[in-house]
Amino acid sequence: MFAVALVTAACGGGSNAGPTTPTPTPALTSIALSISASSLTVGSTAQLTATPKDQSGGTMTATVSYASSAPSVASVNASGLVTAVAAGQTVLTASSGSVSNTVTLTVTAGAFPSAATVTTPGNAFAPFQVDIAVNGTVQWQFGSVAHNVLFDATAGAPAAIPISSSANVSRTFATKGTFNYQCSVHTGMIGTVVVH
Repeated sequence: MFAVALVTAACGGGSNAGPTTPTPTPALTSIALSISASSLTVGSTAQLTATPKDQSGGTMTATVSYASSAPSVASVNASGLVTAVAAGQTVLTASSGSVSNTVTLTVTAGAFPSAATVTTPGNAFAPFQVDIAVNGTVQWQFGSVAHNVLFDATAGAPAAIPISSSANVSRTFATKGTFNYQCSVHTGMIGTVVVH
């Protein structure tokens, strides 16, 4: 009799999956940029928010710098805080290396009054500063104590007000700017008119 021996060969197990693809290193490809207000009045502020994104659209860490195309209209600091300076429009940019994004900001003068009143309690002008729109009028109300109003030598300043008491005297401001003035009768009695 012949004995038949069956030999079973065991094959080593292996994975059917193909070669693994390495995860790409995140690279900055875009910056999402937003601003808390697209229109500001002079003197107000808004915050820029920049979010760096990688090639997969994921948020990543990157150093971002900010700039304004018209700093005389609105300035922006290193943390993205925007300050409106004067009426106009500017383009604000957030950049990191060669990647950047922009938003447009409009600045308006805001609503300034066409008239203001300054009183003279004691030896002081009150309020010390008034803000008016261009072509606006300021009225000085003089009590029983005599005062005058002498403007600094600033282009566009109106005529001085001579020494007056118990009277109301007005001046119109046709030019934008800051106009400082004083009473020469009483040392240290000063004031300011800001025309927008």
